This record gives sequence, C-alpha cells and structure tokens, in this order.
Amino acid sequence: MMIASELEPRKSLNAPVVFGIPLKAKGDDIEWVRINKNLSKTLQSLLRQEDQDFCVIIAGHDEPTFESDDRIIWESVSFPKPESPDAGSLDKTLKRKAAVRRAAEKYPEGFYFFILDADDLIDQDMVEYIRRDDNRNGYFLTSGYVLNEAEGHLALMSPENKRPFYKSCGSCAAVWFSPEDFPSDDVRSACFEALRVHGKIPEAFQEIGRPIQAVPFPGAVYVINNGANLSVLQGKSAVQTRHASSFAIVDEAEVAKILSRF
Repeated sequence: MMIASELEPRKSLNAPVVFGIPLKAKGDDIEWVRINKNLSKTLQSLLRQEDQDFCVIIAGHDEPTFESDDRIIWESVSFPKPESPDAGSLDKTLKRKAAVRRAAEKYPEGFYFFILDADDLIDQDMVEYIRRDDNRNGYFLTSGYVLNEAEGHLALMSPENKRPFYKSCGSCAAVWFSPEDFPSDDVRSACFEALRVHGKIPEAFQEIGRPIQAVPFPGAVYVINNGANLSVLQGKSAVQTRHASSFAIVDEAEVAKILSRF
C-alpha cells in the first residue's frame, strides 16, 4: 500500500488544504452533547496529520465547543435551520458553500477543499499526500473503513469487496477550487455542483473536464451509529451496518493498528 512519504513532490508544497465541515444545528441538549463529542474526535484526527499545513472551516448555526487552534475557523450561517431530517441534505450543501466562500477569502488564489462530515476520521497522511502530489484537479477515496460505533465493528470499504468508499460516505473527496470556481449568489459553480452527490463525484468531475484521481490508500473512517448521523436519521444506514458486520475485522490488534492512523 502506497503512503504519502513514498511520493516524489510534483510541485513545491504550497497548495492550501481546507477541510470543510457542515455542522448539524442544535436540537435537544443530549443530541448536542453527542454532536460536540463526535466533532471533537474528528478535529483530533485532523490535528494528528503528519503535514500540519491545513485549516478547518466549520460552518453552522450554533457554535460548538472545540479546542482553540489558529487552524480551526468557525463560520456562522444565518439561513433557517432545517425542520426535518429530509431537509438535512440541503442544509449540509448550504453550509459547505459557506465554508468554500470563507476559504476563498483566506486563500484567494485557490485551495483544495476536502468535504468532511463532523463525525468522520481522516488518515494521518492525507494532507501530505495531497500537497505532495498536487495535481490541481482533485482526489477521491475509493477505499476507507466503516466503523459501527454502537457494535464496535470495523470493516474495509473498497472496490475489492464491492463497496467503494465514496459510494457510501460523503467524507470522500478533496477538489481544487480556482478563483473562477468560487460559488456566489449569482453564478453557479460547476466545481461546487459536482460535489453535491458524493456517490457520483468522479463521474461528475470527468463530465466537467476535471478528472480527479483515486487516493492509493484507505483515506478515511466512516463512523456510523454514533447517535448523530444524518444517514441514520434519514433511514439510509442499513447497508453500511450490514457491511460492517459482514466484513468486520476480527483481529483486535489489527483494528487498533488501523485506527491509530486516524
């Protein structure tokens, strides 16, 4: 399995990497505690990156509690909160757009934007891999892991077991935004629109003439059944739950070794 340190730098390491996290709005107090706990795990995963040159933009209605760090930016949104789980997907899209706009202010010459949910985990070599390879189109995850937190099952998701990671998990792509790609109220961004359906991301970018390449290692952990998944609330987690059970890694030492990278 290739890791980032095995790659020769294609360009100087000057490509900004931004992780954009859309945060679910506060409901009841118990759920809000779960959301903050899950977000904390995601941020800790990012702060363990081998290449520390990145930033995180969290967009949401209600500011969460998180560790003070110059690389973590809060972006408040003012549009109405979703009134049902079915409206959650649009809410997530609008918050991602807010994060992209904030990133455009910080990096007006362009940046890689990694779409990341507030409860998933990222491999420690991800930022280094993106910045070393730096193809200026983007990357997507064909392989990663699914972790059923309620049952403790960890399983690989990949084309080899007929479950490509990006087909199931939205935390699956980092794409290059040039200034002409920045979304606005008046102009639709083809780059941003191509991110909206994660299960079709590589095909969507191929269609707009911006082919993105697969990351050559399992790049993320899709955490399910943690008490705050939008997919669970929308009744879409059964397939992932069965996969985690059917392909669960039974060697506890191997599980621990894998998770240590996240």
